[in-house]
Amino acid sequence: MSQTVFLAARSLAHLLGQTDEGPASNTSPLVDGIYFSWDDENGAVALEVQSPPGQLCHLTGRISGAPEWLALNISLGVLDFAPGDTFGMAANVSGAPCTPYLRSLHGEMLLDTALQDDLREGPQPLLRTFDAHDGAIGQGGFHTLVLPLPRQDFTWALHDMAIFMLPAGKGLRSAPLTLSSFAS
Repeated sequence: MSQTVFLAARSLAHLLGQTDEGPASNTSPLVDGIYFSWDDENGAVALEVQSPPGQLCHLTGRISGAPEWLALNISLGVLDFAPGDTFGMAANVSGAPCTPYLRSLHGEMLLDTALQDDLREGPQPLLRTFDAHDGAIGQGGFHTLVLPLPRQDFTWALHDMAIFMLPAGKGLRSAPLTLSSFAS
């Protein structure tokens, strides 16, 4: 890749234009490529989704029991990531902070790559420069950005978001280059 690649732009634009409101399901997507997942075995989750004008979504969650996970997932598709590539997003959220991560499926191996910062209230960028040890590295992996949501009652809004990848050769890094960054 030789230039910045914006990821999930079509799905995010579709979500921005969404006017449906009501309960969410973990069996059908909000829009193509954006969906919720949660643990039905250890708890009950009731999510109400609103689509205020100019925002991606506003969520109200009512949780009972102790679900092991609850997440908003954004499919990024099949991508090739190499050491030195920078994955980034700019997002504006309100409500509880979350710690997003990239979940990558390479063949039958499911690997997670933590992003370096939490997503907190207000607009902010998050960047992650991959090194050789990250689960996202490799060719032909299917990647999903996972935004973990609180596992107790909450309100949370995703006002806006852009997701991108910049190849190593373009010079943007979230951390200084070290020899171990390229060690395999």
